[in-house]
Amino acid sequence: MYIFKNALKSIARSKGRNILIGIIVLVISVAACIGLSIRNAAEDARGATMEGISITAQISIDRSAMMSDIRENMQPNSEGERSSFDRDSFTQNMNAIKELTIEEMETYVEWIL
Repeated sequence: MYIFKNALKSIARSKGRNILIGIIVLVISVAACIGLSIRNAAEDARGATMEGISITAQISIDRSAMMSDIRENMQPNSEGERSSFDRDSFTQNMNAIKELTIEEMETYVEWIL
């Protein structure tokens, strides 16, 4: 009982200091609550966005790069000049391209994610 009487007397003696400490504790606790609620709302928004998002991709051939490779790899003719564009070799190169398998596509997906 003696401890409680002294504690109450100490509180009553220095009212200004105790009010200031009370205000500081209140501000810190309100700031902590606001910070936690903002963090919780951000995590909820992120989760909702990730559930609603759908990722699509398209894999295609760069035909202009293939054409430039064919032009670079053309054999020079007897005069030392490169021969003109060969449509047949381009068609053969385009027909030689194989489609991607499901396993290759899954590999690309794992690499992207």
